[in-house]
Amino acid sequence: MDPLLPSLADVERLQENPDTDARRALALKLGHSYVQRRFGARERGIADDIVRAIARDVEVEVRKALAQTIASSTDIPQDVALRMAHDVIEVAEPILKASDLLDDDMLIEIVKSRSEDHRVAIAARAIVREPVSAAIVDHAEVRAVATLAANAGADIAESAMSRAVDRFGADETVAMPLADRPSLPLAIAERLVALVSSRLKAQMAGEGERYRQFSEGLSQVSEGAAFILGGGEADVLDLIAMMDQLHAAGKLQPSLVIRAGRLGDRELMQAAISRITGIRYGLVVEAFDQPDTARRMLREVGLVPSEIDEVVPAAA
Repeated sequence: MDPLLPSLADVERLQENPDTDARRALALKLGHSYVQRRFGARERGIADDIVRAIARDVEVEVRKALAQTIASSTDIPQDVALRMAHDVIEVAEPILKASDLLDDDMLIEIVKSRSEDHRVAIAARAIVREPVSAAIVDHAEVRAVATLAANAGADIAESAMSRAVDRFGADETVAMPLADRPSLPLAIAERLVALVSSRLKAQMAGEGERYRQFSEGLSQVSEGAAFILGGGEADVLDLIAMMDQLHAAGKLQPSLVIRAGRLGDRELMQAAISRITGIRYGLVVEAFDQPDTARRMLREVGLVPSEIDEVVPAAA
């Protein structure tokens, strides 16, 4: 028999030897044999019995050694993968990140029932489908949701993004990777603009190289990422320049004007009005000292009367 393959003697050693190192060596040996697909039909049954026994070993180090070697194998019994995925995180992590034997229902159950570390590992999988992403957004804390948002292989429905913003949109570890996602829905982008802190805006506005990269690739990024990367109330000129870039890319929408107005972010609102209407920024600022002129300007932007009333109430 190939010396890399387990034998009945291995089974006896597993049962009788109290030495953790010996059992760990067997776990590694067995795991490599699965990965290399070295089993014939007769040997496979023995191997499956051994791997089930190792998956129940009392020592974490033994189970961890097995998990690290078999994480990407599709030949191990599915019940073993599932058992190890529910184990302590030292054992579960490689399985949760790499095993294709865990279907969406299994992953969702783990998201609901296990620790935040388990959720982070699932959020980092190469492929995370929408139902699993939704479960992470609903049940995880900020660390797992931030990991999910930064994962290019994660499919996140707009409804799940909205819930992520509801729960953690003011946290930059979630807001920034969400804003950087390709094809970010405009409604989500605007919500991120509204929630991101002045401190974060100023911080990102100061990163000249990132601003340059953003400006050069604006047509490929979201409106929300644009503001988070470039907007800062402390520097109106930078804000106006950003409006120019967004307008040139066709990404400056009236909906941003009303959202900024509702939040009381007057500089952002006025800069957007200036670039949508073509009216010089200083004149826009002056217009807001005269309610009738401001209301007329907002109509020109495209706001309806009820929206205008929220920003500039009609005279009594």
